[in-house]
Amino acid sequence: MEGSSCVQLVWTQYFRKFAGAGGEPGPRPKFSETCFSFLGAFAGIAVLGLIETYLLWPFVNLRVLVPAFGAMSVLVFSTCKAPLAQPSNVILGNSIGGGVGVVVVSGMELLGLQHMVWTTAALSVALTIVLQERTNTVHPPGGATALLYAITPPMQTFGLIFVFAPAFLGAVVMVLMGVAMNNLSPERAYPQRWCFDEAQAVPK
Repeated sequence: MEGSSCVQLVWTQYFRKFAGAGGEPGPRPKFSETCFSFLGAFAGIAVLGLIETYLLWPFVNLRVLVPAFGAMSVLVFSTCKAPLAQPSNVILGNSIGGGVGVVVVSGMELLGLQHMVWTTAALSVALTIVLQERTNTVHPPGGATALLYAITPPMQTFGLIFVFAPAFLGAVVMVLMGVAMNNLSPERAYPQRWCFDEAQAVPK
């Protein structure tokens, strides 16, 4: 009976979490700051598009205008003070996603399991999170970058070049645009830091 009661208690506590922790919502930004967010995101994506259209695709057949940079724009231009939006997270976290996607797809092909796209996709995203956490460079769009490569055959034709463009190069452009656009606002300072975050690990 004690074992049964213990299991019931564990499940009760587990399902109780579904109700939420009661956290407070974040503050709504000023309208003026929303305008700066709009300008930054517009400029950032526009520059990526211009680089791809007039420089990369015609001459070297590379892409930088991919969906992950839409999510990256939200972080860099709307939450520019957040740790996940800082340059080391943006550039390294996104590059990790690109690299993991390439390695996982290649590994699945070597094993003859390339038809298991769902497994490739799940592994790519999960391993990206693992490497980002262990290097303290968590950046959500990096997961999208890994997933993009895992499920999009046209992207897979780029092979290792995918890690450079769009993953690395696009992230560098977004950081540079973040520096140029965010600092137009008197209330913003980007980046908050350039180097790695030396925060201590959470105690076990």
